[in-house]
Amino acid sequence: MNRFLSAFAPKLEAMLEYRTARGYKEKSYLPSLTKFDKFCLANFSNTDKLTSEVVHSWLDAEISEESSLAAPATVIRQLGKYLAAVGENVYILPERFTPKQSKFTPHIFTDTELSALFYEIDKLEPTKKEPFISEIGHVQNL
Repeated sequence: MNRFLSAFAPKLEAMLEYRTARGYKEKSYLPSLTKFDKFCLANFSNTDKLTSEVVHSWLDAEISEESSLAAPATVIRQLGKYLAAVGENVYILPERFTPKQSKFTPHIFTDTELSALFYEIDKLEPTKKEPFISEIGHVQNL
């Protein structure tokens, strides 16, 4: 079964096999590679060279469809790195193209929350694993 139909098909298949052999899940790459393949079939059917024009044209098309370019940008960057590693002269999308998104949202404790937290910490009893837990709160008295 041919999953890919563009001139990039053998390269996309080889990259996907390589990534899954390295332990990555196929589903992490297959949707974006399939979309890239369809895009190339429709817009760049005469080339199998990963150029800046191909990469940026595809990402421009993805902007209109996707709220985030993180997944497509990551996949196209990995494709470029893979092709370069096997000896092809290709365009690799720069890391700085898409900023890293932090999933961490800091919580700023209120004075009341901090008081409640330290109150509960002060009530901790020593255990076998933490025999000096009750002494930790008393370090300030030294």
